[in-house]
Amino acid sequence: MTNNLTLRLFCLLFVGLILSACSSTGGPVIIRDSQEPVFSDPATGEERAGETQQQVVIAQPVVPDRQQATVPLIERLVVQANQQIANRNYDQAINLSERGLRINRKESRLYLTLAKAYSGLSNKQQSVYFAKQGLRYASKDGDVFTQLKRLSK
Repeated sequence: MTNNLTLRLFCLLFVGLILSACSSTGGPVIIRDSQEPVFSDPATGEERAGETQQQVVIAQPVVPDRQQATVPLIERLVVQANQQIANRNYDQAINLSERGLRINRKESRLYLTLAKAYSGLSNKQQSVYFAKQGLRYASKDGDVFTQLKRLSK
């Protein structure tokens, strides 16, 4: 019987402790040194000791954007593919363009080089297909759009 009474008292004490902890304000505890100046917060009127204005800077991770990092590579592949087309190495131009599209599917210039290469191989169907694909990503006021439009017919 005394064990039961002790258990009940312990549970009641525990619940009371939990409830009193939940009702506390939980505000910051300020320990003032007698040498620290005291400032008054104009918004709340609270006195704060030794606080100074600080600027909070949120650090951003330095992770290069994947698309920005691949831009020089895409540029190089476009130039090389165009050189291969000029040298009538159409298969090599196709390989370079496809490699570039594996990196960035939305690069309209790579679709243009593919369309030109297939046109050079007299494969009109593939040329038109890639020209139409490139039109989806090309800026409508650019030279690439004009060339893709001509090849898509």
